[in-house]
Amino acid sequence: MLIFEEILFLTPMKKFLFSILAVITGGLIPLSADEDQLSKELLSDLEPEFWTNGNYFYVQSIADTFIDDPFWEGQLENAEFASLHLYAGLSRLYRSDLREETKEHLETACRKSIEEYGESSRLEGLALMGLGRYFGNSDLEKAIGYDKQAVTMIELACGKNAVETAVAEQSLAYHQVLSGNTAEAEKLFKSAEKRFEDGNTCKSLMYARFLTERSILWTMEKDADKAFSDIEKAAALLNSFDDTKTDVVNVETFIYFYGMAVYVCNSFGLWNDAVEFGTENLELMKGAGMDRTADYAANMANIGTAYIFLKDNNRAYEWYQKAKDTYEALGQTADNGYKNVINALNWLSAQ
Repeated sequence: MLIFEEILFLTPMKKFLFSILAVITGGLIPLSADEDQLSKELLSDLEPEFWTNGNYFYVQSIADTFIDDPFWEGQLENAEFASLHLYAGLSRLYRSDLREETKEHLETACRKSIEEYGESSRLEGLALMGLGRYFGNSDLEKAIGYDKQAVTMIELACGKNAVETAVAEQSLAYHQVLSGNTAEAEKLFKSAEKRFEDGNTCKSLMYARFLTERSILWTMEKDADKAFSDIEKAAALLNSFDDTKTDVVNVETFIYFYGMAVYVCNSFGLWNDAVEFGTENLELMKGAGMDRTADYAANMANIGTAYIFLKDNNRAYEWYQKAKDTYEALGQTADNGYKNVINALNWLSAQ
């Protein structure tokens, strides 16, 4: 039985969030032309809030506010719009949103960064990394192609031990795992971890995601000790953030971690734990506004898998059907997870 400590959900009061942005029936209060200085401070918030604090909803809200307001089209420079589209796309990815709009933001960021800086800039590399993440659920060959370009560009632009470089190589490693190239993935994870260590970024949300994704490598290699070691390290790191000392918002990173933990539990026969963690994670995803995502559907499918091994095919079918309905409502029938769900439903129907 795995025992995970209760993880604190940190919700720091952002100094501009409630004065500028307000959620009203799903919409945002737009910025006005009189708030030029405030707008520059909001723009400068994008990077630290994404890379350090993990406040992805806040980042998405800022980006959407500027992009959706026609006023700013004539006020902001091309480079600023490149950054806005980049973080509009990346924040959606980190909130498990794989809709077409996410890809369009990343492609726009790529195009605008080339227009502004020429080829092989940091912004282009990060946009390519995002596109790799986007295609990781549907076309692994394409995802790995983007990943390789991203690692090269980002290392050149940011340096060998920058957190961006570590994360880009981590993405490549993870997609190699999903492709079945575990030997190559292990080398890449080792290299990415050294970048985290040498860059002194091992006490970060990004490193928690690194540990979470590497646990899938060990799971594929059937090494339970290493898989659960990484899972437990990631949980401990997420628990370590204290709302009196940091602005870190670990909700979405914890949700991602929890979903992966369900997969690991299923793989090593902890099926009751998988059901418990999976159903709790669905509630957390609803609370975070992430219930219309591919990860939400995948989480339901993982619960279905647990019920198959618990020899409760009726409940398994119900969970797989819910997953199928969610994928179809999202229009994500090209997703590998959707294909696996269809195969499972067909198998269950034949029993």
